[in-house]
Order: sequence, then structure tokens, then C-alpha cells
Amino acid sequence: MTVHENPVADLVLGISILLLLASATLVLARRLHAPFTILLVLVGMALAQLAPLLPAGVGRVLDLHIGTELILYVFLPSLIFESATHLDWRELRDNLVPVLTLAVPGLLISTAVIGALVALVGDVPLAAALVLGAILSATDPVAVIALFRQLGAPRRLTVLVEGESLLNDATAIVVTKILLGMALSGHIAGAGAWGAVGDFLVTFFGGLAAGASMAFVAGSVIGLVRGNQAIVISILTTLAYLSFVVAEEVFHVSGVMATLAAGLVIGSWGRSKIEPGIADYIEHFWSYVAFMANALIFLLMGLSIDFAALTAQADVLALTIAAMLLSRALAIYGLMPLIGRLRPSLAVSGAYQTVMYWGGLRGAVSLALVLSLQDFAWAETFVAVVMGVVLFTLIVQGLTVEPLMRRLGLDRPGVADRLARDEVLSEAARVAAERIPGLRGGGLFSAALAERLEAAQRARVARLRADMARTRREEVDDEEAVRMLWMRAVATERTAYRELYGRYHIDERTYRALDHAAAVRLDELRHFARTPTAIAEDLDATARRLLAWLARMPGRFGRLAHTRAVARDYARAWAALQACDRVDEALARMAGSGAFDARQVAPVREAYRKRRDAARGRLDDWAEQFPEFVKAMQTRLAERLILQVEQSEVQRLSRSGLVPANLSDELDETFDRDRRRLGALSISELAVAPEELLRKVPFFVDLAPDEIAEIVPYLRPLTVAAGDDIVRAGERGTSMFFIGRGVVRVLADAGAGADDATDELATLMAGDFFGEMALLDDTPRSATCRAATACALYELDRRGVEAAVAVCPTLGECLEQAARERRSGAPADAAGHA
Repeated sequence: MTVHENPVADLVLGISILLLLASATLVLARRLHAPFTILLVLVGMALAQLAPLLPAGVGRVLDLHIGTELILYVFLPSLIFESATHLDWRELRDNLVPVLTLAVPGLLISTAVIGALVALVGDVPLAAALVLGAILSATDPVAVIALFRQLGAPRRLTVLVEGESLLNDATAIVVTKILLGMALSGHIAGAGAWGAVGDFLVTFFGGLAAGASMAFVAGSVIGLVRGNQAIVISILTTLAYLSFVVAEEVFHVSGVMATLAAGLVIGSWGRSKIEPGIADYIEHFWSYVAFMANALIFLLMGLSIDFAALTAQADVLALTIAAMLLSRALAIYGLMPLIGRLRPSLAVSGAYQTVMYWGGLRGAVSLALVLSLQDFAWAETFVAVVMGVVLFTLIVQGLTVEPLMRRLGLDRPGVADRLARDEVLSEAARVAAERIPGLRGGGLFSAALAERLEAAQRARVARLRADMARTRREEVDDEEAVRMLWMRAVATERTAYRELYGRYHIDERTYRALDHAAAVRLDELRHFARTPTAIAEDLDATARRLLAWLARMPGRFGRLAHTRAVARDYARAWAALQACDRVDEALARMAGSGAFDARQVAPVREAYRKRRDAARGRLDDWAEQFPEFVKAMQTRLAERLILQVEQSEVQRLSRSGLVPANLSDELDETFDRDRRRLGALSISELAVAPEELLRKVPFFVDLAPDEIAEIVPYLRPLTVAAGDDIVRAGERGTSMFFIGRGVVRVLADAGAGADDATDELATLMAGDFFGEMALLDDTPRSATCRAATACALYELDRRGVEAAVAVCPTLGECLEQAARERRSGAPADAAGHA
């Protein structure tokens, strides 16, 4: 029987066989507790040796070779993007100095040391040896990171190792290209070197700019199609590859930095654009993509190793390995202590330095770079040397990292993680014990067996709680316990916001403001050990002033900004109330579980209760002053909750087979569309009619409806939350304000916040006005006016005052009277201030 060769069929069959081998290797790695990627290389090497013994067709199918384009343009973008999206931007930012120090100066030191030693001892030209040094300076800690996750290594160590790898991949590629160009041209120093520095900076930072720009565009598009997981995954996959290709081929900057920047932007800013349900699906998708890429890379790496070539270059290989280990030692043990002396807060411990030194494996990027040296005189030698070095780091270093970490004590979870683990196990055992009597009542167990199981669970709960109490007593003081509680509370708060956003109960900007404020608190707790005594407002004064300024814009845009500002202030208070309730429940469980003493829980719980009371008071204030608005908001919330219940029930029935799949998908789309519609803000529903508010102002009461209609176009609605400053002393006044609803305090000085010490001059209510003095006299404001409750105001500028006086002469008389009293120093009426 004649077998016809079909390259496409061979490729598909070869990849399928490799993926099956990778799956079997993964099972073996888990049973042996061995690094997955290292086993893949060993399996690939074994397969290469067995190939001659296999049938001709199978041998031909497995005759696959790893190449530069395959690594750089197929595997590398997906691996970088997946890693970058999981890398916490704030953690990377906090460790950016040591990471960048290793990725740039550290890589240059490594390049110089390897190049100098190989040139000096190995009889290789310096220019060529420097190219080899740059190629071997790119770290690839895939196996080490997987081991970190398996052992529960400290988070900072993971960020340092992974962050260095992502950044120095880009540096190694750029430096290799520059040094290769110098080697081919024969210019190593002088003007060419300074030009190389400029090229490096442009390539490095140009890649960052290109990737971040494309990520912001992609994230904005994702925000428009939040409910469609196929579209979201397609956009992200396109972004991962397009950022790399466009950066390399169009802008001629670093594709690695572009993909890295794109992944960081999507993993931080872009995460809020993706629904939680879709985010879980995307998480699984990219995890499999990373598994597939790593599996193929390391299997092909094993298949490509040529032992004859390694033996032929044994002397150069041994020299290069020694030079590589020495250069890595100089970079780690020379630069890291220096950073610690200059910036003690960024110091890296000796144990971390040792793991970073020995865990600096080499891998795919080094192979891709050396395989790209097609026309270079030393290409054949360097390919064998780099293959040997990669094999050495994977097998010798990769298999000994775990014993090293255990010896250094870096495999033991921190006290916070151990307390959290025991607390979770204790709670699970308690719930299981409570459910056993119900199982006995259903006839599943005999009474004796149920009692024995329940007693065992109760004993387990007691044992876990005793362990937690001992850990807390021996390893945690009160200050550290309170700090840990704050971190757990803030993490619970952020989870609550995420869930509210995923259910369309709050919009993206509200979620982002709340989550950012919580993240800042978490950063302060984690890095500066600052335990707050209270929880600050979630939207800073600058943002509030911006919203107020937008709300004063004329026409529909101003009314829309005003409505959205009101709705988001209400949504922030409502979301804060829900989150505080969730945190209070979590803290109560912690106190009851024995993980923390009730005395330690008390201050954190009290702070969140105060915040909850403040949020509830804010909501009550809105409800009292703006019942129409609150009713509209509550109606929308109720409708969203009903839709959520209906959708959950339809999904349950669909899983049981009662609802056809096509109908279930159609209903899901309908539910999502309705929830997005209910999440949008409508001016007609949320705006309060100005005519109704103007009727509360005394000198507008007797105006005919058509006269009020002439004034209304000049009025700008302004809704202010309790505690906000409406005008401040010393500001230039260009408008006056009428109070439709609420209470305003007139204060003698312009304190920056509601708690500042001030002298109260007057209290203004519905029907009063203020701000006319600065407007009429063109002078700075003489007092600060602050909202004591939520207030509905109307702002009237100079042109509007002239138009209003023409329609309502009484208004002009009132303003002139107030102005005369103010100028004469006589006590002004309560309605004329600032």
C-alpha cells in the first residue's frame, strides 16, 4: 500500500501526537511531583532517540523542528500576553526598580562577562562572543514559576522572577540585534555604540507605547460588547499577536514590550471591561493556550537536541556554562545589595537572591535568537552551545530549585496564608457537621454512623481552631493581626464591588472609583503597614470638582453630566453599603472561627460599621430630598434583580434539558440586553423639573407659567451631596445659586473638608439664594457655602441674571436690596451671602 505524503496532514498529525504526549507527561509530572516543562524536554529527547525505531510514517510525522519564526511569532506572543495579564500591575510597579535593574543593567553585565570570558578563553572573536552573551542572558523561568505556584512561594519572589523574565526577553532581543549588526559591520565602540543606545531606548519604549495604545483601543471595544465571550476572546487573541507583529514589522520596535504592555493594560484597566462570567472563561482559554505553547516548545526543544553536536563543542559549552553562572552571580549579588543600600524599602533578602540566581533558567527566547543567526559565521557553533546551556539549566538547575527553596524555608506559606487556610478548612468542617443530621434524617446513614461522623467533624473544627489560636499567639502580635484583618476586609470589599459590577448593579466608572480606592488602601496596608482608623471617601475632591464643572456645561451635555453625577454618587453610597455589610459578615465569621481574637476584630469592624452608617445616612438623605430620583434608581435595581433571578432559572432549566440550547442562548442574550438597558441612565427619568423647584423660591411664586418658561433656559441644574463645598471663600464669583431643596451652611472660611473648624454665619434652605454679592460687585467670594444635606440647586450666571430680571423685576429688587445691606455692613438677610 502506497502512502502519499501530505505536508498539512503530517503537520496536523504531528501536533496532535505531541499534544497527547504532553497530556500524558502532565499526568506523570503530577504523580512524580516533577517540573512539567523539564519532563517535556526529557520526553522529547527520548522520542528523538526512538524515532529510527518507529514506523516510517510516524517518524516522518514527528520530524518537526523548532525555528525562530515559530517561537517568536507563534508561541512567544501568547506566553507573554498570558503572563502579563496575570501580573498584578501594582506589585510590578512596587518592584519595578529591582526588576528593571536586572532586566537592563543586569543583562548588560551578563552579556559583557559571558562575552569577555568566551572571547578570552575560548578563542572566539569578541564581537561574536558578545552576541552569544546577549543570547544567553535572556531568562525563561517557566518551570520555576510553575514550581513557585505549586509550593506557594512568596508573592514578591514570583513577581521579581517573572517580571525580570518578561522585561529582559525584550532587552535580550534588542541587544542581540544591535550587537549582531555591530559584529557584521565591524564597529563595536565609538559613535556606533552611542547610536546603539539610542536605538535601544527607541525600540524598548516605543514597544511599550505601541502595545499600550492598541490595548486601550481593544479594551474600549470590549466594553461595547461585554456580553459576547466569542468576540471578547477574539479581540484579546488578536491583540496578543497583532501588538507583537505590528510593533516588529510596522513600527520596528520591540514586539515583546508591545505584547507585555498590552497584557498589563488588559490585566489592570481592561479587566473592568470584561464581565466576571466571561473573565472566568477567558482565564481557562488562556491557561490552555499557555499549556499548549509550552508543551510544543519544550517537546520540540527535546526533539531538536543533537548530542553529537553537543559532544563536539563540549569544551566551549563547559566554558560558556561557567561564564553564564559567574555573570548571573555578579548581576544578582552585585546589583541587588546595591539597591537595598540605596532604597532600604526595596531590599531583596539573601534567600530571594539565591533563588533568583539559581532559578535563572534559559529557554525558548535564547533558542529563537540563536536559530536566527543563519548567515553568521559562528551560527553552527552557537546553536550547539545554546542548546547545551538550555539543557543544563533545565535539568541541573531546574531539578534542584525545589530542594533549594525547601532548604531556605521558602516553601512554607506565610502566617497570613496559613491562618486563611485553616479558617477555610474550619468553616468547611463546621458546615459539613451541621449537615450530617439532615443526611441522617433522609435515611442515608444510620444514627450511630451519623453521630460518629458528626463527632469527628466537630473534633476537626476544634483542632483547627486550636491550631489557629496557637499560630496567632506564637507568631502574630496584635498590630500585625489587625493589619491582616484590614487586608482581608479590603479584599472582601473589592470582591463585593466586582460582583455588583458583574450583575450590572453599578456602572463601570462607579466600580472603577470604588475598586481603585480599595486598592490604594490595600497597597498602603501591604507595603507601608498603615492600618487606617477610618475609611476615606471613595471619590476624591478633584473628581468631584470635575463632575461639578461638567454639570455646569450648557445644554443637554450639562444636564446629562449632572444626572450622571447624581446617579453615581447614589450608586457609590449604595455599593459601599452592600460591601460594608459583606465585610461585617466576614469579620464576624473570623471572630467566631478562632482565627482572630474578638478584641483584634473590633477596630476593623467598627470602622466598616461607621462607613456603613455614613453610606446609609447618605442614601436616606437622597431619599428625603429627592424621592423621585431614588424611586427611579430603586425601580431599576429591582428590575435588574428580577432579570437576574429569571436568567438563573432559565439556565438551570437549560442544564436539565427542559429548555433547548438555541432557545436558552437566545434568552440569555435578551436578558443581558435588558440588564444593559437598565444599567443606562435616562435624563427624563432622573432629572427633576426646574419649574417645580423654582416654585419654592418666594419671588418666583407669582410668575405665570410662560414667564417661568422664559427663565428656565438660563438655569443650570446642580445637585450637590452632603458635605460638598458649593462655593469657596476667595474664589472669583461669576454666578449665583437658588436653593430648590436641601440645606446650605454659610461658613466664615474655606475649609477643605466637612470636618474643618469653621464659623457658621447662616443656614439657608429651600427658597433662599446666595452668591449674588460676588456676581454683582465682581469681587471674590466672601464666604464658603457648604451643603449640609443633599441639595438641588439652580445656577444663574451674569447673562442669565439680566434675562431673569427682565422677566421678573422682583428678582432685581431683592438682589439690589441684599447688595445695599451687604455694602453698608448691615446684617444681610439669610438669603444673601457669599
